[in-house]
Amino acid sequence: MPARPWPPDYLFDFLKEKDFIRPLTPAQIAELRESLQVVNCSNCGAPIDLAKASDCGHCGSPLSMLDMQQAETLVAQLREAVEETRQTELARFSARLAQLGDEEREVIETITRSIVAKMLHTPSVRLREAAGTPQGERLSAAVRDLFNLH
Repeated sequence: MPARPWPPDYLFDFLKEKDFIRPLTPAQIAELRESLQVVNCSNCGAPIDLAKASDCGHCGSPLSMLDMQQAETLVAQLREAVEETRQTELARFSARLAQLGDEEREVIETITRSIVAKMLHTPSVRLREAAGTPQGERLSAAVRDLFNLH
């Protein structure tokens, strides 16, 4: 039996609590007004006339948007943390690497970067694909916990 979708109010509140949905800034509202006249409230679905208001006349919610940058920020933090570990390990072995020529050290540099990129590719894609969903929040929480990203 397929799982029932989350009630819309609960999902909206959940995403808002996790900073995936955030209120629009005055500059973003002004930009939106240049291209649209009416939008639907992300909380209750009621129409909002942008020429007259920047919040919902039905439920009072401010204009808000899904922040897809949340996943991008986490992916960048993950890549930075792993790159720092890679650099630390290369530094730890620097005495041994000093015996190698420039070409051999460059090969090691290339190999270790390639390994890091390949290992981070699938988690990065999955985080981006699931952004703004309950699954995305679970994946994000797991990555933050496993890699101590806070």
